[in-house]
Amino acid sequence: MSYRFKADQSAEQNLRRIACEQIDSALEELDDRDLDTHQTVHQVRKRCKKLRGLVRLTRPRFEQTYKLENRALRQAAGRLSFARDAQAVLETFDELMRHYAAELQPESFAALREKLVQRRDERAADSDKVADKLEAFRQDMQAVRERAEHWTLDAKGYKAVAGGFKKVYKRGRRAMAKAYAKPNTERFHEWRKRVKYHRYHARLLQDLWKKPIKAYRKELHQLSDYLGDEHDLAVLAETLNGEPQRFPPSTDLEAFHTLITRRRNELRAAAEPLGRKIYSSKPKRLEKRFGDYWAAWQDQAGG
Repeated sequence: MSYRFKADQSAEQNLRRIACEQIDSALEELDDRDLDTHQTVHQVRKRCKKLRGLVRLTRPRFEQTYKLENRALRQAAGRLSFARDAQAVLETFDELMRHYAAELQPESFAALREKLVQRRDERAADSDKVADKLEAFRQDMQAVRERAEHWTLDAKGYKAVAGGFKKVYKRGRRAMAKAYAKPNTERFHEWRKRVKYHRYHARLLQDLWKKPIKAYRKELHQLSDYLGDEHDLAVLAETLNGEPQRFPPSTDLEAFHTLITRRRNELRAAAEPLGRKIYSSKPKRLEKRFGDYWAAWQDQAGG
């Protein structure tokens, strides 16, 4: 299985193959007894994100199909958000503690963590509810797979992906400018999403020129991590603020919020110079560059 376009397949064949492979992997993960519930949900939701990145790459060449499938994938992943979110919040707490471990006592905020564990366990306690949601997710994915086998594009070669590639990059460039012009949680979250989709596109097209695009992907991965961690901390803060009965105001909670804010500011500062490098090209220029890579890639493959 490879989340990459192959030179010996048409754009349409690549689209269908990758979609079916990702869905098949998700269905296998649903039945993998070596994964606990939290791991299963995390893995299959990742498959949905990769599938949404895939259909975005060819979006301008099957717009109506894109709208249908993007909505279906978003809804499928959304079924499982209740089970994943509570675990993700706990993981974010632990990562923040690791980052500041040299400054904190081992037992710092232990009572707060205990409440987050309790919250996570309560969400996962209703095994019948989780099982029902996973079964509904399975049916959603099976339906998408049946349709994916027949997806068609109205363009061939690089024209099939150029528009989607350029659009996602352009939106990411614009989202970065807005995020730093007037910083807030929503704007950084929007930029994060655009970065992640561009990262998926770089992965899908890596074989066009393996080593340079792999290096580019590495930088995108780092930027995505910065923004992902920043967003996770925002969700953690919103969780603590949104459940005052479970997390009542206290000096400890106030100190923890200060720690969250400090780390979010660090991550935003780290993301800015990397983002400037990644988004230094104008969208049309980047589109053309990858078009040149595509042409040379096809020539090498005899296509």
